[in-house]
Amino acid sequence: MEETLISYETAKLAKEKGYIGRIGLGYKYNTGHYYNDVGELDGDCTNHLRNVIRNKGKDIENPNISAPTQSLLQKWLRDIHNIEVFSKSEYKNLVKIGFYYGGDVKYSQPIYKTYEEALEKGLQKALNLI
Repeated sequence: MEETLISYETAKLAKEKGYIGRIGLGYKYNTGHYYNDVGELDGDCTNHLRNVIRNKGKDIENPNISAPTQSLLQKWLRDIHNIEVFSKSEYKNLVKIGFYYGGDVKYSQPIYKTYEEALEKGLQKALNLI
């Protein structure tokens, strides 16, 4: 079974809200998946590396964005922001998302076809609560 990585849109939102994940560059020290500056998963980073070389290693912002698994971002929301995101089977092959935030359980509509799709939307909604 393979974990699902968050989408580029969710990754941008998570970075904006303070999520800092590991980003590995190179074959030897690759410590995590990332989206490059044009939204490609584990894509070419030569533009960023050229800028680092041109600026002689001076501190420049890395345009790459960490791409954690859905479950890792879910854990970060729970542990750091006390927001629990979960998916719940509703009808035959349909899933809805729920939040445990501030002592209340809240369910949102619409209902999604897969657990991963519902969880992705739930993560986005939870990030917007921060």
